[in-house]
Amino acid sequence: GRLRFNHEISLVMNHILDESLAAIVQSIENLDRLIELDIGHNDYISVQSCRSLASLLSRPECNLLTLKLENNSINDEGSRLIANSLRRNERLSELILYGNQTFSSEMVHNFEQITCNTSSIADTHSSNHHLETFVSFHSWPKPECLRFNSCPDKRKVAKSKILHFHDLNMDELRLFGEGLGLKMLPVVIAWFDAAACGREHDGLVNKRRLSATYQFIKALPMHAVHVAQGSVNPK
Repeated sequence: GRLRFNHEISLVMNHILDESLAAIVQSIENLDRLIELDIGHNDYISVQSCRSLASLLSRPECNLLTLKLENNSINDEGSRLIANSLRRNERLSELILYGNQTFSSEMVHNFEQITCNTSSIADTHSSNHHLETFVSFHSWPKPECLRFNSCPDKRKVAKSKILHFHDLNMDELRLFGEGLGLKMLPVVIAWFDAAACGREHDGLVNKRRLSATYQFIKALPMHAVHVAQGSVNPK
């Protein structure tokens, strides 16, 4: 293997077993300077190893930016463990999984849901906004999710996703004005004003910010109230 000043660890082609990787993960979990871990081309790494890695990624102290797991024996169950750990991870930006057992399209969809769950405003707001590169056998169904994540300001990423994937009609906007009152409207519009991460999204922000504002307040009313009162930052 290769150790480079505790920033990068490469264990490529080391014939690592699941049991060995569990011990390795335990030994590196407190290396706060470790930003890249390459465990590619170890044929015996499977579900048990993914469980150890998922535990590592779920730690708030984990600073990994890159995790390379290509050409191992990881199946859908193992990749699901990794994917679920990203719900709580706010650092990892690159995940390499190609060359493993063929993932189902549902598994890729699971990764998509974690980075951009469009089921509701609240789900989109709480999605993973950090993963920028995901490589597997399958293409990403919604590549714009990863493009949004490339913006360094993660508050803008959340806002841009909401504006991109949620829209309302005029009747719902009218109900917004009647039911919630307009005094909070300028505050929440200001929350969306800085949403665009790049010029290509500016028009979309202007087009959808009112309708997204309605959905945002409807889905996260207490957050909106706290923003209006100045008790929390609008993020």
